[in-house]
Amino acid sequence: MNFTEMKKSTRVGVSGKNIRCPHCGNVTRVYHLSWCALQCQGCDKMVDKYEFEIETKVAAKRTKVNLKRSEWQCYLDTPDEVIEKVNKFFTYVLPKCDTPVLAQRIMYEHLDRYVQWGFLDSECCQVATDTINKYFKSNINRWQCLNEAVIRG
Repeated sequence: MNFTEMKKSTRVGVSGKNIRCPHCGNVTRVYHLSWCALQCQGCDKMVDKYEFEIETKVAAKRTKVNLKRSEWQCYLDTPDEVIEKVNKFFTYVLPKCDTPVLAQRIMYEHLDRYVQWGFLDSECCQVATDTINKYFKSNINRWQCLNEAVIRG
């Protein structure tokens, strides 16, 4: 979550927003701003409304995934429409995910629909993971989401 200073023009919307205490960093969700101060639930200090920091939405990175057949390393007879569908879904998923592991898990579940075209082969999984790592500037391996699923049991 990213936070910025509270202003008079700040609004929370119907679903509310998180605020962060400047003293202890405790995060609390509020659904309106018709108050002048709140007692922090973390440190019990009274904090003026404009001392709190409020959650801001980070503009989603707009990265269009447009990998070619040779880059995906899928089967030669894979229809172009299948490759387009996979690229389109990948473009949609990346900005929706908070972590690279979540993106990888969702992509693997989606690629399972196209297993007959080789999209769950190790090469395609590596291409998906490399694309995720590039997007998130991370360094997960192609088994990361599977490892975490086993650990959670």
